[in-house]
Amino acid sequence: VIILPQGEFPDSSYAFEVDPAQLVVIRLRYDRVTKISRSELPCKKLEAPVTYRMSSWASARDKNLTKLKIDARNLVQSSANWSQKIAMLKAALLENNQDDGGFQQKMEFKVSGFQDCIYAYQVQKFVDACNCLPESLPIPEAYFDRYSYCFNSSNVAYLDATEQCYVRQMARLFLYQKETFSVCESQCRIRKYVLRQATRTWPVISRVNAVKFLANLASLTGYRFNLSNSRGIASIYHTYLSAKSVENVPRDNMSSSELLKFDYQLQAIKNRLAKLTVKASSAFGEDITEEEAYPAKNLVADIG
Repeated sequence: VIILPQGEFPDSSYAFEVDPAQLVVIRLRYDRVTKISRSELPCKKLEAPVTYRMSSWASARDKNLTKLKIDARNLVQSSANWSQKIAMLKAALLENNQDDGGFQQKMEFKVSGFQDCIYAYQVQKFVDACNCLPESLPIPEAYFDRYSYCFNSSNVAYLDATEQCYVRQMARLFLYQKETFSVCESQCRIRKYVLRQATRTWPVISRVNAVKFLANLASLTGYRFNLSNSRGIASIYHTYLSAKSVENVPRDNMSSSELLKFDYQLQAIKNRLAKLTVKASSAFGEDITEEEAYPAKNLVADIG
């Protein structure tokens, strides 16, 4: 989970985990500091928005999978020579796996900051060394006018050399990040959330109170009217129906194996759930603005 001011890139260094079977309560305060750039301690004013192009989180092969199957069937039927069939299928598969740009998405962030300077420095170092772009970093859109992703090629010889360069440069990313502290200036305006976190066990359910909780959970996940085909969601439906079937059965009438099985189902549901609650810790945050000191010569002039 990442919580940050609107318009900033969601850098993973701000992330925190919400573990299964836990309720995490986040109380946050919004702080803003505005500094003055001085010769001995320079800072950057807000720059223009930055646009990154990144690989989509959607499966990059779903779009062409049906076409690939049709092409494969036609290729197999078009030749009796199995060596030729395999070569043709390999070529079709390589072509399908190439990054056609249709699975990339542009994302504009209104506020560019120190972290964006780090990304730009790392990408430039990577390009200088490998002459291609790493998919693991957010890439400023302008780079795509001259470069493409490192593995966007069907040339096996090229891929081997590129992979070696890629591995070397990935190992140097942290070093490049350290170098940016002498290259990138801090921002004159800093926005941030100050977070306080509390954690406790959740949900607290047993055979006695499980039915009501599971009924609400099943309803939220589409039970009865909009059923999901997801295996995880289906297990919620199954556990709810199991709880309902034994709701009015006295404990003494259930065998130990039945009790253990139901307890196991409840524990499995707990391990699939987590809850995050975000609240404000105070009505107002801190807003600190640096101002120029009153010049001594002006003070003398005012005094007369």
